[in-house]
Parts: sequence; structure tokens; C-alpha cells
Amino acid sequence: MKRVPLSRLERQIQQAREGPELQALLVPLKQDPRQGARRIVERTERRLLAAARERERLAGLFELRRQLIAAGARRVAGVDEVGVGPLAGPVVACAVVLPEEMDLPGLNDSKQLSPGARQELSRRIRAQAVDVSVAEVTPHDIDRLNIHHATLEAMRRAVVGLTQPPDHVLVDARTIPGLEVRQTA
Repeated sequence: MKRVPLSRLERQIQQAREGPELQALLVPLKQDPRQGARRIVERTERRLLAAARERERLAGLFELRRQLIAAGARRVAGVDEVGVGPLAGPVVACAVVLPEEMDLPGLNDSKQLSPGARQELSRRIRAQAVDVSVAEVTPHDIDRLNIHHATLEAMRRAVVGLTQPPDHVLVDARTIPGLEVRQTA
């Protein structure tokens, strides 16, 4: 039997979807005595394990949202701010309503992402989102309100700016005054 070049096998594995298609390629490769074949299998299994862990992490992030939807909420918005503590810039907040099913691997706090990863994630979120609203509070208003109240105001404006009001808002560590909608901090 003629051996398939490892470079071709690796390309096929990289292009295969997780599940039966990928397993069908891995089974014979695990029997291949070549060292390169073993390395391909090990790399692929590490990649599959990392992907499974990421799915688990994301499921945990969205558990409260899933519970709210199961309890009857139709539009659950998440809202967060950026720019708290700026020396000379606005406070910006974003409210997002995501569909029940979405694919957002790598989703994390923006402070933990590189600028390039933030831009890519922003693009994917906007592509999948049901609704997005961005609002800001100017440096002048920050001086007038103080940073804490300016942050809450930016988040309130972002939620109010959604095309349809949400049934529930998920907020990072605080509640937003002046919103006529249920909130979970």
C-alpha cells in the first residue's frame, strides 16, 4: 500500500470539520508508524482539546443568559463600558443583543485581548448580533457627573439606543439607574 504524503494528510486534517470527518482521517493516521504522523495526531488532539475547553468556557459565560431565555426573556442585552479612567477621552459603552445560537470563540474581556483580536471579535459580534448600540459620554460630561456616573450614563444610553428594548440587561458589577427594564449585575 502506498503511503500518503504527510503534508497532504495534514492539509486534509486542517480542512476537516470536527466530528466524524476528522475522526475518519485520524484513525488510520494513528496506525501510521512515521514519527511525523504521530506529531500530526498529537497536534490535532491538542487542538481538539483546546476547542472543547473553549466551548465549555463560553457555555459558562452564557449560562445566565440561557437561564433568562429559558424563563421567557426574548431579548437579553449585555452592556459594558470602555474608557473608564480616561485622562482626556470619552467613556464609551456598548449594548449587544445576540441571537440564541452564535459562534464567538475567543470572546473575552476587551482588556485581555490584543488590539487586532478586539477588532476581529468586534467584526464577528456585529456580524452575528441581533442589535448593537454604542453610546458615549464626553469628557465635559465626565467632569460634570464624575467618572462613575458618566459610566452609568453611557451604559444607559447604549441600552436605550437599541432598536427595540430588551427584556433583560446583563450589566458588569452594577445596576444602571433610569432603565425601565430588569437588570442583573
